[in-house]
Amino acid sequence: MSERTAAPAALAARGADPGEHVSRELLRPALAAGADLGASRVRVVLLEAGRIVANAERPYAPPPPPARRSLAEVWATAALAFQRVAPDLLARVDRLAFTGLRGAVVGVDPLSGRTTAVYPDVEEASLPAAEAVAERLGASAVALTGCPASPLSGLPKLLLHGDQAPLWTSLPDALAWRATGELWLSTPMALRLGVLTADGRDVSSGLLRRLGFDPGKLAPLAPSGAPLGALAPAAAAQLGLPPGVQVVAAPGDLPCALLAAGRELGSSGHLLLACLGTTTVAITPAASGLAAVLPTDVTYEILGADLPDGPARAIEVSTPSPLAARRAPEPLLGDALPALAERAATAIRRAAAISPPDVVVLTGRGAAAPGVAARIADLVPHPVVTLADRDLAARGAALVAAGLGTPRASVPRRAVRV
Repeated sequence: MSERTAAPAALAARGADPGEHVSRELLRPALAAGADLGASRVRVVLLEAGRIVANAERPYAPPPPPARRSLAEVWATAALAFQRVAPDLLARVDRLAFTGLRGAVVGVDPLSGRTTAVYPDVEEASLPAAEAVAERLGASAVALTGCPASPLSGLPKLLLHGDQAPLWTSLPDALAWRATGELWLSTPMALRLGVLTADGRDVSSGLLRRLGFDPGKLAPLAPSGAPLGALAPAAAAQLGLPPGVQVVAAPGDLPCALLAAGRELGSSGHLLLACLGTTTVAITPAASGLAAVLPTDVTYEILGADLPDGPARAIEVSTPSPLAARRAPEPLLGDALPALAERAATAIRRAAAISPPDVVVLTGRGAAAPGVAARIADLVPHPVVTLADRDLAARGAALVAAGLGTPRASVPRRAVRV
């Protein structure tokens, strides 16, 4: 990353005088950007050799989450977040990755440019569809797709809304399409949608057909770390970035946050990240020799890496949180905190039983609440630290964009382009 530099042609395209500025610009390393498309806001981080040089955020307009939003609104909010970064730093960006909500889906018509609403992680209308999938697949959903039959997965939304568009993808991949004109579905996002085989290597076509969804409606797959396309001039102008910036496929928000947490702590050990938010989630890289029978709320996530002991996956255990019904900002009401700590500890212990960590890292709004971290430390047999950094997911996406996260997985890429 530190060896990449701004090219003279790019400087000229941005209105710079090559004769006057190019020698100085060539000495300045290029930057990588990551954007986290959250439920309530967009967060942006710029990295230089893995170090944060700028960050910014922009909240969405009301209503609060969970809410359906248009892709245009998400794009406009992302643009406003980028515009809060100094222009001279934006001019040095040469790689970009989007991350965000892993269960959110968007329908796209590439010919007309029309899109459906962004159907969020928590989509109340899709609950009956989620219950139907759970009744039909039960505990076998994890074995078949690597994802539980959960209302937070993308599959129920696809079953409910699938006829509204010819192609479907995740929210981060839809924004990458808006940025480049190239439509893909990144593999780690697809896995959380519940549409892949359990090994994450291809679309689970037979299963989708049995459930009533045409697998041909999914955008082509691309592995984590793969280039999705170059930033188009019009999109570049709106984001304040140079045209031609390479947009890279990244994992979802929590796998990205796990990558960033390891970088932040300077740890080569085995981390378990517990995010205490609307859902309490514990996620940790998988060890070899996983248990053959997994509980239904365990998800495999592809981080996009090959480690010496095999493909790097992550074990995720999630549970509803007492924060789910609370819209008020901090401070949290005291009656929710004991239940929050207990549920977080339960999720941590279940994930740790499958893949034991060296340290547990707490993050999210609940982790900063008084007494929560101390109570969790009493309940789990592992060292516990708290990271208050709310930019972890955006930072992880930027690490993947820069090639400083995990190496790209050997997941085959379908050769079809839209």
